[in-house]
Parts: sequence; structure tokens; C-alpha cells
Amino acid sequence: MKSVDSFDFLLKLWRYEYFTRTTIGELYIPTKEDSKFCWTLEDTVRPSGIKVPGETALPDTGISLAYNIGMRYSPRFKREMPVIYSTKTADVYTVKGQGAVEFVQAQIHGGNKHEHTEGCPLVAYNRPSLNTIQGTAEKELTKIIKNYLDQGTVGLSIVNMPQRNTKFI
Repeated sequence: MKSVDSFDFLLKLWRYEYFTRTTIGELYIPTKEDSKFCWTLEDTVRPSGIKVPGETALPDTGISLAYNIGMRYSPRFKREMPVIYSTKTADVYTVKGQGAVEFVQAQIHGGNKHEHTEGCPLVAYNRPSLNTIQGTAEKELTKIIKNYLDQGTVGLSIVNMPQRNTKFI
């Protein structure tokens, strides 16, 4: 992790709602308004140093630190995707959180529910229910991140905010 001030562009993922297997948040991109871009869905946020493979959200960075964001071709998804990392060796991107927790190849991609995350943040424009998102934002977000990377460095701060309750009608 690096200081948020060391990046030319900073995306912010703010987590607000915490459920048994799902965490809901919002992704903000650096614009004039620093506005909400889309919803995020991740696995469960766990205490520092605890990881259940494929079922744990990335460790938060707090407001003053951030992970790097780059681009990586995913053999699984067969396309270039945003990748989150604190260290990179060859083509292995690793997120190292507090308590020696590590995540490898954490990518930002589309998906609708907890079963699609495997530790990666999912991004979508709509939230049809408490524990699902819908309408992938991956393609547009990838384009935005590529544009930022052409101009400089990109970071992602992840902050666990206090729980808020959302009601659906």
C-alpha cells in the first residue's frame, strides 16, 4: 500500500453494508464532482489477518493509503481487466493486507452476487435487492482506468464505513 497522495488518480471504494456473505459499497471515480460511479459487491469483510479463500473481501486501506490499479489480461475471462495490487512480480499481482493476508490476481469485474466474487470486487450500475447488483459497469470502468493509466498512476482506497441500512420497496 502507498499513500493516497502518491497517485495521479484515486478511485475510492466505500463499503457501507455488511451481511453474512456479502458486502455492499459504492465506487467513486476522480471527476470534477468526485461522484459515485457504480455499486460494488464483495465477499464478507473479516477481521484483520483472517482470510477464507474465495469468501473474504480485500483488506481495507483506510483513508490515507491505497492499492495500485493496473491492467492485466485474464486467461479465465479472456480479456484485459483492471487488477488491484500492492506488489507485482512478473505477471503475478498480489494484494498484501494487514496480518500477512494475501490475495493473488484480484481483479475488478462484473457479476451479480456473492458467488461471482471469489475475493474480487464486482461492479454494476443497479442494485435490485439487498444482496445483489446488476448491469455490469466493468467495460466502462476498464475504459476509464485505461485512460487514467495513459496519463499517470492509479490507486484504489478501500474504506469500511459505518453500517447503513437500505430499504427496498
